[in-house]
Amino acid sequence: FATAEAGAPTLLACVCQPGFTGPNGTACRPCPAGTFKDQGGSADCITCPPASSSPPSSGRISACVCNAGFSGPDGGPCELCEAGTYKNETGSAECAGCGGRFGASLP
Repeated sequence: FATAEAGAPTLLACVCQPGFTGPNGTACRPCPAGTFKDQGGSADCITCPPASSSPPSSGRISACVCNAGFSGPDGGPCELCEAGTYKNETGSAECAGCGGRFGASLP
């Protein structure tokens, strides 16, 4: 997953697309899960903010979504669900109250 400008004179003009990394002019490899890269070129993939994760080949920070037990916008920051609340899926949904006589255990 590399690209080059029109009229590129050498293989070194081929650069990795966002979501992929590697030296210019060589094979590109996908950014691993839990990372992203939002620019083309040979830069390293960037780790998602704390308490978030992303699928492999993520090309923007908004692909980093909060883990279960945490809530916040896509791309972070992710905050721990407060006592008495929970969130059992990844994403930007708010933590839900346990309701009734239940309490929540901390993750």
